[in-house]
Amino acid sequence: MKLSVILLAGGKGTRMGTTIPKVFLPLQGKPLIAHSFELFKALPYPHEIVVVCPEAYHHLFPKGTLFATPGKERQDSVKNGFEKTSFDLILVHDGARPFITREAIDTLLR
Repeated sequence: MKLSVILLAGGKGTRMGTTIPKVFLPLQGKPLIAHSFELFKALPYPHEIVVVCPEAYHHLFPKGTLFATPGKERQDSVKNGFEKTSFDLILVHDGARPFITREAIDTLLR
């Protein structure tokens, strides 16, 4: 099965009251989104991961990561992510939700 994953990280997180978006705040020594990114990267089936985030945060991801530009609203960001994908099966995940599990992903795909 060939699939794409879109990780959304384009929000400003203004309700958190911090100077950086919540998805890039540290959790256990790394940015919040890194937990989801690393999980998806370690799975055998995503053939590409598209991260939707501002260019200022591209350096936090490994070389070769695919990026899309955030839109004005979440649906615009998802659309921008879709435009960068190569496969028909696409998972969309909110990068500010780091506790996704492999079991949950496997169940979803079944």
